[in-house]
Amino acid sequence: MRTIWLWFHAARPWCYSVSVVPLLLGAVLAWLAGFPPRWGLFLLTLAAGVLLHTGVNYLNTYGDYVSGVDTVESADSCPHLVRGWLRPRPVLAAGLICLALAAVMGLALAWWCGWPVLVFGALGLAGGYCYTTGPLPYKYIGAGPVLVFFLMGPLMVCPAYYIQSGALSWRVFLLALPLGCLVSALMQANDIHDLAHDRASGIRTLALALGRERASGLLCAMYISAYLLLAGSVAASLLPLAALAPMLLLPGLARVVRNLAVSARREEQVGAIVYWAAGFHAAFGALLLAGLAVSLLWQ
Repeated sequence: MRTIWLWFHAARPWCYSVSVVPLLLGAVLAWLAGFPPRWGLFLLTLAAGVLLHTGVNYLNTYGDYVSGVDTVESADSCPHLVRGWLRPRPVLAAGLICLALAAVMGLALAWWCGWPVLVFGALGLAGGYCYTTGPLPYKYIGAGPVLVFFLMGPLMVCPAYYIQSGALSWRVFLLALPLGCLVSALMQANDIHDLAHDRASGIRTLALALGRERASGLLCAMYISAYLLLAGSVAASLLPLAALAPMLLLPGLARVVRNLAVSARREEQVGAIVYWAAGFHAAFGALLLAGLAVSLLWQ
């Protein structure tokens, strides 16, 4: 049982909202547009997305370990390799197996739905594999938050919409941008949390390039941008009024932003910000989807 728990924990299930929410959003947007639900394809899409995300998490743990980024002191959320609870080669194999299974599901979806699924799937697999592994891990050159903005935002929402509707839409791409902001904010929060350890390991993240205060400012700007984009979508009648449900989170977000600004000026260690950012992404997504579901039922 302990081994099963270790593997489950190493998959980082607390951040699965990062993959589940955009896939749900894409499907719900298609249903709101009048396309009938294709439940079998929806469940297959969801399974492929979660497997892809799981594989990326395993590979991230492996890549950070072999590159020396993770240490006993720094890897508080994923200590499985640095503490010897799991071995590197099986973690690498698990990551690659998850990506392979996701690829097989993607091929099946492409067979049923069309070639655009192949393009989206290839981009997702390449982006996931190259995050901390491969010939040029882009996390280590400061491109993580930028590429993840697209990979875990529009490039997940758009294929989920396409699989349900059979159409591609720039409108859907625009509606996915708030989620892109939030997932980039999660990556940025992680990099701010790891500033000292990343500096010691010799890698180059966007947070290190900006410095603590400006990196914290950018993190705040990402959250503000997510809300501005959401409000703009409703104002332009691209989304129903009920999509503003995530506004309920604004008071809590304001408190965190104030505390983050103070910590950045004083160069204090930011504590549980990564877990908070993952939870905020999940709460924002849940409220947005709930608002859209209410609108769908009232159609």
